[in-house]
Amino acid sequence: MTLNISDASSEITSRISGNPWIRLRDLSAQVGIGCNRVQRIIKQPTGMKFRQLRQGCRLCRSIEWLLSGVSVKSAALSCGYGSSQHYARAFKRHFAIAPSALRQEQSASHKQSENSAYVAPVFSCPFGSKAVPYLHKTSSSSSSD
Repeated sequence: MTLNISDASSEITSRISGNPWIRLRDLSAQVGIGCNRVQRIIKQPTGMKFRQLRQGCRLCRSIEWLLSGVSVKSAALSCGYGSSQHYARAFKRHFAIAPSALRQEQSASHKQSENSAYVAPVFSCPFGSKAVPYLHKTSSSSSSD
């Protein structure tokens, strides 16, 4: 597959958001571009390393799970974290809110919305195609997988 930089960037981001468990070498093989080139294509527009982008995709997915009632521990394991504590630290570093606090806020806003016309804000997660409540920290985060 021969792609220009813009198309390659879109294709790579789409594949990572579609499968946030993909390995760099597998992604590279799928798009027909070397691993180092894939990493440069990701870094140029996002400022993130492959692992950071992949982790962001996983964390965005976990928001959907948390808001649907999945426990923090289950969300952590589903995201590939070995412990809920490690997941909670990464989540808080990325979104500036603890996953348990997000669930509590959602629960409170749901109760409030039953009693009034309150509508919780919805933000688009930059790592995925679905609109999900997204609370992004304004400063850049540096995290690893």
